[in-house]
Amino acid sequence: MTLETEKYFEAREHEIEQQVIYLYLKYGSVDAVLAHTKHNLPYSTMSIYRLLDKYEVVKSASRNTRIDEALAFMSYLAEEKIPLETLYSKFPPSFQTSVQTMHRILSHVKKGVTRRAATALVVSPEVDPQSILIAKDNSSSNLRFGKISGSFTLPMTFSKKNEPPSQSILRVLQQEVFSQSVLDRCFPYEIISDNLKPFWRVEILDIKLSVYGLQVSEQQLKGLSSFRLSDFRFVDKAGLKNFEGNLRPGILDISEIYEKAVLGEEYEYVSVSDLNLALASSFA
Repeated sequence: MTLETEKYFEAREHEIEQQVIYLYLKYGSVDAVLAHTKHNLPYSTMSIYRLLDKYEVVKSASRNTRIDEALAFMSYLAEEKIPLETLYSKFPPSFQTSVQTMHRILSHVKKGVTRRAATALVVSPEVDPQSILIAKDNSSSNLRFGKISGSFTLPMTFSKKNEPPSQSILRVLQQEVFSQSVLDRCFPYEIISDNLKPFWRVEILDIKLSVYGLQVSEQQLKGLSSFRLSDFRFVDKAGLKNFEGNLRPGILDISEIYEKAVLGEEYEYVSVSDLNLALASSFA
């Protein structure tokens, strides 16, 4: 094998590795990676997991339900107050979460039970801590039903119960804030301190959501990238209240609590979301 041939195969191997990591960060599961490549990869399932370890990717915490779909569906259910099956029938085939899962989530909400965990990040510039990062959720653009299309969101993913907060935060950052840096092997790990604690915990659907605040330097903000989110922007509370786009449910509540936390004002550290209260009231 000539040197040129060897370099070609090394470059080709690196290209395939990058494709696999890109697809995993975008879709969140090895099954999705295999499906989108039509199983035409020179890797077994276990080889892909080893590749994720090589790139220090934190594995996804849930493969069965997307946060954006569940929140969008249940928000419309609370607003329309119609039978769940009736609303479900209006959603397009691209909607992936099953009607059985939606029934289970609604049952948990009515019982006041949380079964899963998730982590949301309020990312702010160090020079302007009251502005928060939001971005358009590209996955929700496939939900062609009213205001669901292209909702703006905070960086947010499912988490594993009882895992260290640093792992939960790192997963969100890798999948929704600094994705390209994972591919480039230059992730800014210094952003995550060992003593980070959530400034708010809220029950939304059957999820116990922990919300953390991160202040990021101007240099670090140059590396913002995600294969799930686009159109990154910083908005303060007033800007969110007058926001012309579609905001994911709960974002305004989080921004108001975050402002109180920054200003040192008192607030209820653990809360039940307005969405849960509305669902429990309408479908008691």
